[in-house]
Amino acid sequence: MDAESAPDALLWAALSLAPRQGISVPDLMAATGMSRRWVYYRLRERADLGRATQTGDGNWQLTDHGDAQ
Repeated sequence: MDAESAPDALLWAALSLAPRQGISVPDLMAATGMSRRWVYYRLRERADLGRATQTGDGNWQLTDHGDAQ
């Protein structure tokens, strides 16, 4: 795994391990070591693909069909 793909893998792992209520952006920033902007950009990419969704309280979670990267 190269340095560029490591944060993406960490983001996916954090989303995969998140509780039912999802995980917050600050927690995703801590898990990946990346900026808020980077995390939101990657979350939007996943949301556009139908792999992640934002909960009512602003947390993020995988969609039911988001189990394959």
